[in-house]
Amino acid sequence: MFLTQRTLLERLIWLVVISGLLAVGLVILLPFLGAIFWGWVLALITWPLFLWLKQRLKHKGWVALILTVSLALSLAIPVIFLASALVSDTTKLITTVRIDGQTLAQIPILGPQLVNRYEKIRQDLPQLLTAQGENFTLRAVDLSQQILNTLFTLGLAFLTCYFLYLKGERYSILWDQSLKRLGGEPLHVLFQPLVPTVRAVILGLCLTALVQGSLGTLGFALVGVEGAVLCGTLITLASLFQIPTLVVWLPVTLWLVLQGRIIPALIVVAWSQLVIVPVGNILKPALISQGTGLPFVGMFLSVLGGLLAFGPPGLVLGPVLLSLLINVWHRWIIGSLR
Repeated sequence: MFLTQRTLLERLIWLVVISGLLAVGLVILLPFLGAIFWGWVLALITWPLFLWLKQRLKHKGWVALILTVSLALSLAIPVIFLASALVSDTTKLITTVRIDGQTLAQIPILGPQLVNRYEKIRQDLPQLLTAQGENFTLRAVDLSQQILNTLFTLGLAFLTCYFLYLKGERYSILWDQSLKRLGGEPLHVLFQPLVPTVRAVILGLCLTALVQGSLGTLGFALVGVEGAVLCGTLITLASLFQIPTLVVWLPVTLWLVLQGRIIPALIVVAWSQLVIVPVGNILKPALISQGTGLPFVGMFLSVLGGLLAFGPPGLVLGPVLLSLLINVWHRWIIGSLR
């Protein structure tokens, strides 16, 4: 049945209006998309717990409030203790390096040059600090602004999570209906792996990073490494952002060797190679592959590529998009998409 000119004009106007509204809405929400995204991720991975609590407490509002506050405290309390430990360990580490600066002379061939460079830096440091005082002030202001922006983003993320607890079931129904309206049942089926993929990626990355960081802190503390918590935190961050933990434990090992502590250095190498690295190689693929079906190489490349393309949200977006792409490919092969 042919469409009249009037009908075509009405549909064109409707399309322009909808596109304009979507563009304006995106511009309005653009500064808050990061917070909304992380709030959605928090609600998604804790949704089974929310349903379990709601079934027992029989009050959605109180359950949403209790769970949101619990999530905020579970992040804030460890961060406060970790920050305190990091300050203490960093101070100890700086003190140790300052006291043992003469050990640079023990390095073969390069030792004398390194000592001269080290002494020159120490002599020029007061003048450098005086000359760069204004820059340090500006950087301190920028750092303060970044901290405030981070706190605001976290607060907005938790607020988003709270409202998703309250209205999540309705939004889920609307999402399913929208997919069916846009592309029918095939499009709805295509996005079914979205939820288990996000949960598997978050669980796999975060749990593996925490386990490797805890093991690193334990190993460094046992051999008496100054700044064990600092080094363990660096291992956690390295694991989370798909950086080899070698960048942390190898400098620690070299520092122990320079101090003449050969046995502790060997223990650090053995602990890293026999415990920390194998745990990451086994735990992370096992957790992520269960929910995404991605092989280890695909998981690694999707996380790293997503991080480079989208920043921190790419840790989740990369594996999710690659998983959806593989799902499309499989359904195209078996002829499910028509």
